Amino acid sequence: MSKPSAFGLNSILDQLQPLRHTKLRLLLALALVVIALASTWTAELFWRSSAPLIFAAAIAVSTILFGFLAGLTTALLSTLTVDFFYIPPVFALNLDRSTLLVALQFTLLSVVVHVVARQASAGIRRKAKLGVFGQLDGVVDGEAYGWALNADDPAAPVNVMLYLNHRPVAEAAAVYYRPDVATNMNCSGRHGFYVDLSDYCLTDTDAEVEARFPQNPPANAVVHARIPAGITRQSQPTVLFMHIPRTSGTSFREAIVENYKQAEIAYLYPDPPGFLVQDLSCLPFQQRSWFRLVVGHFRYGIHELLPQESTYISVVRHPFARVISHYLYLLKLQPALLTDKGRQLELEEVLERQISADLDNAMVRCFGGIDEKDVLPGMVNHEAYERAVHYLRTAFTFVGYQECASESYAALSERFNWKPNPELNMLNQTPNISSLAHESKIRKAVEYYNRWDYLFYEEVLRVFPLHEFQSNRLKAW
Repeated sequence: MSKPSAFGLNSILDQLQPLRHTKLRLLLALALVVIALASTWTAELFWRSSAPLIFAAAIAVSTILFGFLAGLTTALLSTLTVDFFYIPPVFALNLDRSTLLVALQFTLLSVVVHVVARQASAGIRRKAKLGVFGQLDGVVDGEAYGWALNADDPAAPVNVMLYLNHRPVAEAAAVYYRPDVATNMNCSGRHGFYVDLSDYCLTDTDAEVEARFPQNPPANAVVHARIPAGITRQSQPTVLFMHIPRTSGTSFREAIVENYKQAEIAYLYPDPPGFLVQDLSCLPFQQRSWFRLVVGHFRYGIHELLPQESTYISVVRHPFARVISHYLYLLKLQPALLTDKGRQLELEEVLERQISADLDNAMVRCFGGIDEKDVLPGMVNHEAYERAVHYLRTAFTFVGYQECASESYAALSERFNWKPNPELNMLNQTPNISSLAHESKIRKAVEYYNRWDYLFYEEVLRVFPLHEFQSNRLKAW
């Protein structure tokens, strides 16, 4: 994969963009003024240089790097600094005509630099001919794959049109995670696309496959391949695997995806392998209709964005073990969230302060389709619980148990005719759960703040019972 020369320039330009939106940009502007003041003292000492010129340089740098607002802030601070240290009488704020003149000059400088910088940036981008880059990498077993990236707006997915023998057959958004694209293009990597072309062939076909991109068509967008005839599948609903955090969902996901082509899978996670977009409605309608498996951290209700029939499955875990696991997980990945004045918060304190919805009846929230924006931590009630129970009974084909992962997957694979997996590869396990399990105060706190999840877990056991020896393992908590 070769990186377009224009993209390297665009990457440099965009790397400065976050500085214009950071909350620290005004502090950075202040830092530039301090640096300018120190520089003027040094210059005056050795070269008798004019102080306003050095402050003018600071204003220009601030405007270019941090934006117009930061430039104006630097101009204001520079005016006050020059007034205090350099306009007689020194070491006093005069705020007289001389101060006003300096303020006007510095402000005008910031405006001029801002306008010139914007025009220069736009000119460079136009000259570099930035836009959409990508390529069709190949076709394997009838599934075309490649990548596409809008260098001017990397957060927006690029729609790619696929042609078979010069005939348009499918449109797909490039949203899949490709680690090689992330490395080579200095981007998130969530810009891959997959299209199963065999769905558009009644017989085995030797075809010219072409991928067309918006704006400037990239090179290497045409390949020749043998496309196998599409397989007539039994009419089965699309499987919606609702991955509840800290329930070994990643292990189940990795086993399940082995049964599908990439073009048939939608990943809805905030991080890789999650899609570039979290909302399925952002994808072309046709692409959504291809999905036979949707997996991710979503709540009940995702089926409303799909045109085909679907059914939900999930895996649950005893609320006590799940909450402890998630608490330890947050301590590892987001320690600042659980820290107060330099002190790590104990689990009871985190629950009492209602810091995270993931520690507040998360199973009821997921099964009930409850958005954290609508129901804040501590606000889950009997109505939410009843809604979750209703959807559990009416919309879910299967619910397994983390405590009996292998047995649960065996039953799941039999239900959907998937490849058997004798032993799940348990991923993302959290150690030291047992270290907190025997403290009665922790157990009481978890049960109090997650009482609806405790009730719901018992309801899941009634709706999707397991064999007696498995149930005894579940009751160990």
